[in-house]
Amino acid sequence: MGNQSHGLQRRIDRVPHLAAAGTTIQTSDAILREMAIDYFLLVLVRCGKRSVRRGSSVCTAGPGDAILMTPGTYDVTNFSDGPRAYRSDWLAWDASLVNPLPDSPLVDVAPVDGARLLSPVDALLEDGFEMARNALGAGDRLPPSILKHRVLEVLIWLREHGFHLVSPRQKSLGDQIRTMVVDDPSADWNTSSLAAAFSMSEATLRRRLGAESTSFKQLVSDARMGQALNLLLATDLPVYRVALDSGYSSTSHFATRFRARFGLAPSQVRGNRRGS
Repeated sequence: MGNQSHGLQRRIDRVPHLAAAGTTIQTSDAILREMAIDYFLLVLVRCGKRSVRRGSSVCTAGPGDAILMTPGTYDVTNFSDGPRAYRSDWLAWDASLVNPLPDSPLVDVAPVDGARLLSPVDALLEDGFEMARNALGAGDRLPPSILKHRVLEVLIWLREHGFHLVSPRQKSLGDQIRTMVVDDPSADWNTSSLAAAFSMSEATLRRRLGAESTSFKQLVSDARMGQALNLLLATDLPVYRVALDSGYSSTSHFATRFRARFGLAPSQVRGNRRGS
């Protein structure tokens, strides 16, 4: 989940280790391939259409619909509505927050894995969704207990609608590293400090990541690119700030890496919107 940006029309409101909320606007129709989602995400489409693919499963939502996504890797396409840009509001929960409640009636129901469509979104669920988003935007004006209550209320509503969400019991080493980088993508990440954080040698770190078919370099790049994409879509930060906040000191180098990762330039994501 991205950091909050201040003094701008659009921003990402985030409380670490709890939840985040924002509004996505995208003017171009482009497939964003292999997006790594490290949190539970509920996206309510306001204009246009959103299509999410994971493996052979495809989930498509239009205005008034929502898509619930569990942690994983997805191909995502946001479609504009003619001259009107795609727009959606979203709420994301830290994976550690999502656990079945003791009195959950869904203990015998298979947990949600992947993307699920809510069509149309129940009015009471949407009310809770908006209250949680507003609470995250209130900052220090709300007591932490009230903020957490409003965020959890949406999870309870989802449970009442039959969506059984369960946090992963054990994160892989790669997932743990990616989460650390997502929390601070602009930090100077290196194998030495990460190996020390996990009480292992650098050789062991590289070997274990290799066994997971990934690498330190790939994890850092994926986390930073995910942060950059989120900031481009959900804030009005200028591209040079997006680059800096995502760990890139050179805007041109960032643009090159972004195009290589997603197949389009940062400016193509925003079109001619302000801040592009």
